[in-house]
Amino acid sequence: MREGASGVSPQPAGRGLETTPRAVARTVAPAKVNLYLGVRAGRDGRGYHRVDSLMCALELHDDVEVELVDDAGIELACDASPTPDPRSNLAFRAAESLLAAWGVEQGLRIRLVKRVPSQAGLGGGSSDAAAVLRCLCALRDKIGGGRPRGAGAGGRGDATSADPTAFEVARSLGADVPFFLGDRPCMLGGLGDEPRRHFGHLSLPVTLARPDGGVPTPAAYRAFDSDPVPPADPAALMSALDRGDARGVIAGVSNNLTRAACSVQPLVADTLSLLRSLALPGEGVLLCGSGSACALFARDEARAAHVAEACRAAGLWSCATMTVGSDWARPEVSAA
Repeated sequence: MREGASGVSPQPAGRGLETTPRAVARTVAPAKVNLYLGVRAGRDGRGYHRVDSLMCALELHDDVEVELVDDAGIELACDASPTPDPRSNLAFRAAESLLAAWGVEQGLRIRLVKRVPSQAGLGGGSSDAAAVLRCLCALRDKIGGGRPRGAGAGGRGDATSADPTAFEVARSLGADVPFFLGDRPCMLGGLGDEPRRHFGHLSLPVTLARPDGGVPTPAAYRAFDSDPVPPADPAALMSALDRGDARGVIAGVSNNLTRAACSVQPLVADTLSLLRSLALPGEGVLLCGSGSACALFARDEARAAHVAEACRAAGLWSCATMTVGSDWARPEVSAA
């Protein structure tokens, strides 16, 4: 964890409620890996692609804390680079949007400790936003106005499962945000934002490697449109997840944005080539989302650590991690 928060950006969000007890919710905001990404050629009338995406959370994570305060407005503190306009931060917008949707005014202090690199296809900003939504749902009894009608205790570790408002806010913030509201690996459809099927946990050692150059998502999709690649069939991957078959999962990973991302950022192709040269039989290599991070699914944790060391020696950002093997989404709530 990085020491010392910087970049505090206060921004009023309305009048605070002085009678609200101070309380704080803390949770993790994990990175994700797309075990499967299948983008469909062509766009709908709104300019969007249909996307099937099977995502799994990683142990690599940011830390998120949401504190109820008596002062008016929302204050954002992040240990990464200062944000001149807090509304450019998805976590800030998540808090502002959910409070507005609930029709309540509440002063908040949000703290982010960042470990997940940005513009890497790892979902860091989306996960931070979802973590804020989960924290606010966990604090709902302590926020002015009480619980929204129909909201109860979250099920299966999902603090937002009984609050459809939080889910709709998540969808409005970006395609990846709804995934991070829940605990489990999930196949999503629609624009990649509609949960279709959940799977049991499976622990897989993973090495992540990222070159210096990023891949802007719009640029990757434009490159895909000019040279589309048909999506693979995810049936074998889903069957392997149902069986808890790690080897079958690794054999079934797929991402049809890979060629497009490599055309936008050639360093991605170099990173994939390096990982493939380091992979042993039975290990798989995959582009993470639209990039620029890439993943090697290793046979064990020692192998993942060895590959990460080799990638760092080659000048890449790299870390060894795991897919999350247990529920993680419910925040811890305590007095401030």
